[in-house]
Amino acid sequence: MNTEQFERLDKSEKAAFVAYFKFLGSKGKDTAEFLGISPATVARLLKYAKELGYILETKVQLTSECIEVLRAIAPMGLLWDQKSAKELHRHYRYNLRNLIVTPFQEYVGPTAAAHFWDLFQKKEIKRVGVLWGRTLRSIVDSLERWVVPDPDREVEFIPLFGELPVKRSSKLYEEAYRCSATTLAADLEEIFKGRVTRFRSLSIPACAPTHFLREFGDQDGLDIVRGFIESVPNYREIFIDDPLVEKLDTIISSVGDLEHGWLGWLESEEPIGPILNDEERRQLLITGVIGELAGRYVTKDKVDGFPPSSTIFKVNSRVFGPTPAHFREIARKGREDKNNVIGGVILVAAEPRKAETVHSVVINNCVTDLIISKGVADELKKILGIEEEKKEKKESHIVYQRCWDPEGLEA
Repeated sequence: MNTEQFERLDKSEKAAFVAYFKFLGSKGKDTAEFLGISPATVARLLKYAKELGYILETKVQLTSECIEVLRAIAPMGLLWDQKSAKELHRHYRYNLRNLIVTPFQEYVGPTAAAHFWDLFQKKEIKRVGVLWGRTLRSIVDSLERWVVPDPDREVEFIPLFGELPVKRSSKLYEEAYRCSATTLAADLEEIFKGRVTRFRSLSIPACAPTHFLREFGDQDGLDIVRGFIESVPNYREIFIDDPLVEKLDTIISSVGDLEHGWLGWLESEEPIGPILNDEERRQLLITGVIGELAGRYVTKDKVDGFPPSSTIFKVNSRVFGPTPAHFREIARKGREDKNNVIGGVILVAAEPRKAETVHSVVINNCVTDLIISKGVADELKKILGIEEEKKEKKESHIVYQRCWDPEGLEA
C-alpha cells in the first residue's frame, strides 16, 4: 500500500491498518516510513484505534472488529511477514529461492499472483505448467484483475492434470470444473493474451478409479486405462512425444494433505470412483503418507523412489500427470538460472494442515518459490523445531514491503 492508497482510507480504516502493524511488531517509525506518514500521525491513529476498541489494552491483540475492517480494506497480497520468512528461510536456504509468508489464508492466492506477475515481467517465461485447486483459482482470479491482455505475448499455459471424477449431478461439480487444470490454464491464456489460441485441453481422467480396476484386475485394468490415456493426442504431446512437461520453465502448484487433499473431491457425496480402497488407505497411513503433490502421495521424508511392491507406489501409478521428478528438474533449473528465463516451481499452501506435505516437498527440492500463510509458517516452525523468541530484540522484526520486492532473506 502506498501513501496515496492509504490516504484514500477513512480515519477508522487507517486506525485499523496501523493497529495491524503494531500487532505484528512494527515500530512506529517503521510503520510511518512504509506508509509515507509521520510518526506522530501513526501515534494518533494508534490512540484512535484503542478508542475504537481495535486493540485490547492489556496487550497488543487485535479485536474481531479490527480484523473485519482489515479483511475489507487490506490490499490483498501486498503485505508479507518478513520475520517468519527469515526464520524459515534460514532452514530452507539451500532448497528455496524465494519464501513469502502472508498474514491471512485468503492472502496466499493474491500474493502468489503478484509474485508470478513480477517473475513474468522480469524473466522470459514462455511455458507455464498449471495444476489445479482452489488456491490456484484464487491466483487466476487475482491476475484477471491486474493483467492487461496482449495478443503478442509469447507464452503458453499448459494443463498438467486431468479432470477430477466428480459427477455432473454433484454439488461440487461446478467448483471442480472451475478449479481444474484445463480451465485454469485456458483462463490464464485469455488473461495474458486476450484470446485462447493454440490451447491444449487435458480432458482425460486424473486417475484410474478402483471400481474399474476391480472389474478387470488391478494390473490389466490399469494397463487398459493407461493405454487409452496415452492414445489421447494432447496427453501424448504433454507427457510422451518429445514431452512439453520437460520443456516447461515454470510450474504453479499446490499440495494436499491425506484427508483433505484431492481425495476430498473424489470422495464427495457422488464420486465416480475413488482412487484407492479402504485397505489401501490403511496401508498408506501405516506407511506414513501425509499428503500429495500433483495427486501422487508423499511421506514425511520422501516424494518418490518408493519400492514397486509398496502400496504407495501401486496407488501413485494410477495417477496421470507430472511426477516429482518433473518438479525437481524445473526447480533445479530455476535455482541455477542465470539468464532470467526460468520461473521455477511456485508452490502455494494456505491451510496449516498442509504444512507436513509442504515440508516434505521442499526438502526434496521440488520447489523454488514458496508462498504460504502464517498458519502454515507456524506449523513449519514446529516441524523444524524453531522456538518462538522469548524476548524482543531492539530492532523491529516485521518489515512490510510489496511482496514482489522481498529483500534480505539471506540475512
